[in-house]
Amino acid sequence: MASAKRVPDGVWPTMITPFTADGGQIDWTALEALTNWYIESGVAGLFTVCLSSEMYQLSATERLELVEHVHTFARGRVPVVAGGTFRDCGSLEDMAEFMTKISKHCEAVVVIVNQLALQDEDDRVWLSRAQRLLQLTGNIPLGIYESPMPYHRTLTPKMMQWAAASKRFLFHKDTCQDSAVVLDKMAAARGEDPNFSFFTAKAVFVQTCLQNKASGFSGIAANFFPALFAWMCRHHGDRQEDSDRVQHFLTLADFTLRYKYPLSAKVYHKMIYDLSIQPAVRISLPALDTPLQECDLTKLRFMHESLAALCTELRIHQPSSSSSSPYPSSPSTC
Repeated sequence: MASAKRVPDGVWPTMITPFTADGGQIDWTALEALTNWYIESGVAGLFTVCLSSEMYQLSATERLELVEHVHTFARGRVPVVAGGTFRDCGSLEDMAEFMTKISKHCEAVVVIVNQLALQDEDDRVWLSRAQRLLQLTGNIPLGIYESPMPYHRTLTPKMMQWAAASKRFLFHKDTCQDSAVVLDKMAAARGEDPNFSFFTAKAVFVQTCLQNKASGFSGIAANFFPALFAWMCRHHGDRQEDSDRVQHFLTLADFTLRYKYPLSAKVYHKMIYDLSIQPAVRISLPALDTPLQECDLTKLRFMHESLAALCTELRIHQPSSSSSSPYPSSPSTC
């Protein structure tokens, strides 16, 4: 018998984590404001302790505290899911123990695909560990997430069949770069469980996925314009011309928002919405060693101006943006 649908369709932002200015602590006040912003934008749920959350740079205690605070701040308005499988936990038994702890503060614990096997280990190894993890975690509701780091491991259609048939996984967040592959995997899962929820992380083909019955969007772009994705999830099938315009914008904006991400998202929230989020990240990458420059800030601002115009034309509600900003709006040179 197919399982009942337990995860709402729509937009599930991969939440960023605000830190204090020195990056030493999670900024709980900023996190509460950010949580409210997501919800006011019309999201279906929240995905925390993910790559956007800088999950690998959080301690085990911080991961637990982050989920607990997000769930508290959400106040039942939307469900919360959270990453829960980390190799730094130790053994599979230790991993299962951590998943049990985190499950007390969210609606589903997300299995991070690349944390169950090393890059040179084959799918049989991954599957045996996943099966053991299911045995160790009782009836805890689960999700699947193909995190692209530290290496990008994706599931085959056959493995998606197994996951859906287990009736333990409520949803899958797919990060494949090819929409045809995404649709094959979704069909394989839905063949086992018609209610299995399937989300794409790729803004550049979200329209295609939605028109082929994907459940929604869960990717980094939802940190910038979740209301636009919420509109797309509702109207991809009944407003073709407008849907095409939204997809065009999302495709063009994708490169801008990805540059120096997640720093770009934190700066964007401060610059546009005046949220008290510091431009502090823990991820150690060469691209993030320097702050955003004037040209980068201008691109973000122009992206938002295009977004605002599109939302006005389509009558899409967005949370109010700041009327003033400490960042330059029109630098003379780039």
